[in-house]
Amino acid sequence: MILWVDDDLSLTLKSFMDELKENGYEIIMVTNPDDISDKFAQYNITGIIMDIMLPTGQSISNEDSKMGILTGLEILKKLKEDKTTSQIPIVIFTILSNQDVSTWARVNNIKLLKKEQTVPLDLLAAVIETQMKKDTND
Repeated sequence: MILWVDDDLSLTLKSFMDELKENGYEIIMVTNPDDISDKFAQYNITGIIMDIMLPTGQSISNEDSKMGILTGLEILKKLKEDKTTSQIPIVIFTILSNQDVSTWARVNNIKLLKKEQTVPLDLLAAVIETQMKKDTND
């Protein structure tokens, strides 16, 4: 089960979701960061697709997230610090161009895709690649 965290529910993302579903991936969508921990309790999450610009909710402060601009990055930092979620493969999928995000992704060996430069098959390939990396590290 892939946890997809994004507040954009437009038809644009539907083609990306459809591509993943057609290739056997199940997706649970979360638009509010406060709902993430519930999904980990309810489902066996084996991958994460994370947007960076998200509403802060109650779990992330406006200050830490730079008023929502880096909410997804703050969530990912928390997931990486938690030993129950630290090994779950992640793909960052965002419109944001930010040096802090790019550097953090590179240092943590996380795939970063820009929405406007990505087609559905690219996202599928990134998900498969991150899943394979995890499998070889297990």
